[in-house]
Amino acid sequence: MDLFEFGRRMQIIREEVLQINQADLAEKIGTVQTLVSRMERGIGGNINTLFDFITFLEKEGYPTHYVFKKEFEVEFLKKKELNKIVDKFITGILRSYSLTK
Repeated sequence: MDLFEFGRRMQIIREEVLQINQADLAEKIGTVQTLVSRMERGIGGNINTLFDFITFLEKEGYPTHYVFKKEFEVEFLKKKELNKIVDKFITGILRSYSLTK
């Protein structure tokens, strides 16, 4: 993934999942709208803003590993409650498996 692809994904998440504008996202992650715009276009930003965006998604209950998957599907992020159930189920299976070894 390059900066342009991450920016594209960030924009899709902001518009389709969070349903907020750039200014609102900027406020929620502690930055300015112009930086969000530059990140979404893949022409600027910084690692701190990327971390702040990912941290915000995590706090909101979204499974952020989907942001970085090779086959990005925004629909997975839209179903955050289902993802929580699946993650708990998988964690339980893994925990049970490790206890039986």
